[in-house]
This record gives sequence, structure tokens and C-alpha cells, in this order.
Amino acid sequence: MPNGMMLRSPWRATHLSSPDDSHSLDVYAAAHEVDDTKLLPLRDFIAYGEWFQRHAVPQLDSRAVTLIETTSDGFSVTLADGEIVTADRVVVATGLRNQEYRPDVFAELPATLVSHSCAHDDLGIFRGKHVAVIGRGQSACESTALLAEYGAQTEIISRGDIHWLGHLTDGSAPQAAAMVVARSACGAVGRRTVSAELARRISRPCAAATGEITRRVHAALS
Repeated sequence: MPNGMMLRSPWRATHLSSPDDSHSLDVYAAAHEVDDTKLLPLRDFIAYGEWFQRHAVPQLDSRAVTLIETTSDGFSVTLADGEIVTADRVVVATGLRNQEYRPDVFAELPATLVSHSCAHDDLGIFRGKHVAVIGRGQSACESTALLAEYGAQTEIISRGDIHWLGHLTDGSAPQAAAMVVARSACGAVGRRTVSAELARRISRPCAAATGEITRRVHAALS
């Protein structure tokens, strides 16, 4: 992702799980002088994750897993060097790599003309160029702002208005949070109904409505 990107989630929703709070984002921020009054830059979140791993799971095995097979009493896991280990349970957490969406209409165009934001670390290569950003989520809004700051002429193309999360929203974010709690108290049919509404509210493209983000986007498009 481009340098300068920020997370759209608020501070309270950015902590990694730490039952005794000894590895919370607050603890990391205090030790590394991270400003907790602003959205967290992506680079700081990555650094927090690496710090969390070093302190919570220092014995992490970084070898790649090449094969997972079921056995009579669990799973057999083959590692990149050929070693096989067994486990009662396996949690697969693949992240979002290679999950970017590229509309079919752009499939035949070269990367010099059409690219995804995840393919760029430095948006300075677009200085002096006219760039259309397709989308209306956090990545699209921040890319637009960063491109403008790097000297590109930018515009956003989307199928609707930007949905701003935070104090400029219609309250859907807090309501959705309450719905998560309500879902656990529903029967099967009720859970399906609530889940569909959660997907509609939470999964749609959104951007963080902080003064800094909205100012940068408005400046980029003006």
C-alpha cells in the first residue's frame, strides 16, 4: 500500500487481542510516542503488529506451510523444508493479499495505465499526471489525497457518494456495533436477518470522517 496511508478504524477498534492489556495499542503507543488522537498510519500499525509478535509470541516459526491434510485425530501440516507437524486444530489466516478487485473492463489494459493501489509504495511516480481513482472507500480517498500531495491531478469516479465513518455519518457505525451484540441473542432466522443488515452497513465502501482525511480529499478534488 502507498506510504502515508492510515487505518480507517478508530483507535479503540485497532487493538490486537491482549486479555490483560499488556500488549494493547495504548501500551505500544506510550512506549513509542505514537499520537493516539489521530488515525493510526499504516506503517505504525505494521510496527505495532511486529512489536506484538515479538513480545507475545517470540517463538514464532516463520516457515511457510505448503500442505494441510486431515488425519484420524486432527491435522498433518507440511512445512516448506519438508518437516511435518501434527495439530488438533488449524487456524487459516491468509490476510487480504491477492484479494484486490480489478474490474474485468480493465483486464486487457497494461499496468502502466491501470493499477491497483496495493501495487504501489510510492505514489510520487504519478507526479504531473492526470489520475482517475475508481472507488469511494478509505483506500480510494487516501490515494486521491496522497496523489494530489505528490503533484498529480486527481479525481474520484464512483457509483455513489462517499460514506464517511465517524462524526459525519448518519450513525450507522454505532448502530451496527449494537447490532453485533443483538445478533448473538437472536434465533437462527433472526441472526440471518441481522447478518444481512450488518453486511450492508459494514461491508460497503466507507472512509474515515476525520477532519484531516476530509480536508485532504476535498483539497485534492477542488
